[in-house]
Amino acid sequence: MSRTRKTPYGKSKAVDRTCRNHGSCPWCEVSRTYNARKTDLFSKLDIKEAIDLADANFQKVENAFERETERDALGSAAWEESND
Repeated sequence: MSRTRKTPYGKSKAVDRTCRNHGSCPWCEVSRTYNARKTDLFSKLDIKEAIDLADANFQKVENAFERETERDALGSAAWEESND
């Protein structure tokens, strides 16, 4: 037989089984997953920012392409006169 005894759970762990390590009670779960949720939030914001930047760059390229095709359709001389 073992000479040691397991110590009883203390505080909230003695009352509620879900408050133990890796428990599912809301308070313990929020405390345990704080850093993961914060990292996830920042990564989502970075992705959103990258998508917005890509959309803005796409709009710039699309506008430049439209101007170029319009210039080709009008001809160089007419284009220069219309922009002056």
